Amino acid sequence: MTAGSLSASPTPAISGEYLVFTGRVSPRVVRPVALQQKRSGSWLTLATGRLTSTGSFRLRSAATATCIYRVRAPKTTVSGRTLAAVVTPTRQVPIVSQTAALEAPSRVSVGESITVTVTAAPARAGRAVVVQEQDAEGTWVDVASDAEDATGTASITLTRKVGGQWQLRAVVAAANGAPECVTAVATWPPAGAVMELGTVAWTRTSSYDGWNWATPDLLHYYTDSAGSLAVVTHDSVAGTLAIDTFDPATLQHVGDTRSVSLAGWPDWGGFYAGPDGHFYVLVGRENPDEDDTLDVVAVRRYDRDWTLLGTAYVQGGANHGVKGIYSPFDASAPHMVLVGNRLVVHMGRLIYAFEGVHHQVNLTFEVDVDTMTATAFQQLGDIAYCSHSFQQLVAMSGSSLVMIDHGDAYPRAIQMGVMAGYPSQRQVSAYRLFEFNGAIGDNFTGATVTGLVSGPSGIVVIGNSIRHPDAPNGTPGSVDEQRNIYAIWADPASGAHAVRWLTDFAPQGADNALEPRVVRVGSDRYAVLFSVHSDSGYRMEYRLIDSAGTVLASTSFPGVFLCAVSEPILIDGKVYWVGIEPDSWSPPVPAYFFGIDVSDPTTPFLLSRTAP
Repeated sequence: MTAGSLSASPTPAISGEYLVFTGRVSPRVVRPVALQQKRSGSWLTLATGRLTSTGSFRLRSAATATCIYRVRAPKTTVSGRTLAAVVTPTRQVPIVSQTAALEAPSRVSVGESITVTVTAAPARAGRAVVVQEQDAEGTWVDVASDAEDATGTASITLTRKVGGQWQLRAVVAAANGAPECVTAVATWPPAGAVMELGTVAWTRTSSYDGWNWATPDLLHYYTDSAGSLAVVTHDSVAGTLAIDTFDPATLQHVGDTRSVSLAGWPDWGGFYAGPDGHFYVLVGRENPDEDDTLDVVAVRRYDRDWTLLGTAYVQGGANHGVKGIYSPFDASAPHMVLVGNRLVVHMGRLIYAFEGVHHQVNLTFEVDVDTMTATAFQQLGDIAYCSHSFQQLVAMSGSSLVMIDHGDAYPRAIQMGVMAGYPSQRQVSAYRLFEFNGAIGDNFTGATVTGLVSGPSGIVVIGNSIRHPDAPNGTPGSVDEQRNIYAIWADPASGAHAVRWLTDFAPQGADNALEPRVVRVGSDRYAVLFSVHSDSGYRMEYRLIDSAGTVLASTSFPGVFLCAVSEPILIDGKVYWVGIEPDSWSPPVPAYFFGIDVSDPTTPFLLSRTAP
């Protein structure tokens, strides 16, 4: 006989979740009942219980699949009265898959508080929801929690504290037999990033990258005739240059990647977009036989369509104080500047063996770009000799050619060579702008040299350094000192100079200033960008200076990391650069465009945020 009632809750159900079956069976007396599930045409008993004196029941069983249920009261005798078997009407309980989704803003800056919305289905009011953040070791850590409301929604407020790639997920906790449900991972790019470019096969994060000497930049930028941003990348494996073009308004890739072969010239020297509208590519090759006649260094001149117009060569026997190029660009990073029709190249090299040793020294040469012929500065009076020269920078200051070397030995100092009246006269004056204590040729100077600007008040050399005269081989512990950013002003006409510090971090303190980069952002206005690393992570610092080295404005960007492998570029009041996450070890790794708006250089702001 079928009689009574049967209800099931919750419905629909989640697999594994406990269902509660309630109802009534007449007559209203205490008697046994059984919860049954129909399987393969037969009724299988899942749970047993007893009716209350009012004829009601409450039975519980885990849901496993969409099934038909009933409750049966078997034939029994109560107080001498025989009661017939009774079954309730059947109920079908559907089983559904549980889902959970996390919604959050697409842009979140470090230090910014946001509210994420987690929506779970089917809804279970009161079920716990936990938001987790992935730490540097890849472990998911609970950061905030709430509970579902009647619609299955939980709103959770939390703060972004990390500057690298930020990853969140939400976990809807296991409850009432239902397993936990995890949302897809929400990923935000590193703080300050405005566009992901894909992956790259390098993990260098600075030009020196922890070494005592510089290496040529990995990336260079220019704008084409349409105003688009082009990124030039040297591929050492393929032996090519890759040129990618981007719309600066959207940073979307435009057209196909262009490839320029550098076959036969495996040593990378650098790229220069000349003010004459031509591109200059500096490459080299080894000279193990010390062959004076071998073309060891090449400067290639291209037009704006990347058609090769000519190549200038420097042979192995070139002389610049000392003879020979055994290995070009070794332990150094060359630099170029175009003066009229003369391209000046300031570089480093290993020379021919002297007493069995290939010493490293600088070399300066010029290229007549009309004829594409190269001539080394080799007369005694036109040489600003430096050994070891770990970085070379060159610029014009008025009518003077200024050459900067990061010297380790002779001299052990940052040296400024000045050729007044270039190119009509060739006499050079050399000045030591910043001396390093320690042993001659020790390699470690505790400093980098990463920027040079030239303006109406003189030149400014930018880099970072430990304290001096705390000698790297003198004061105990100086090797482990934290670094600060310097800006050395110098007057090329007189050699007068002054070292000015843009930071003042304690030698054994928490903050360490990493390598700076500098970009012109206005008339006699230069933005110095650098990262600071501490136990709490990274932040990017901005200093606006003039050509006297005077600080005009200062801004801090918490959580942002400056990947100092390239010289940033200014386009329409915005500074762009390509970077990767800090502490990225195994390529390939994601690369991103970063940028700041410097329309008003005294109040810069990240392009990933709105104006302050």
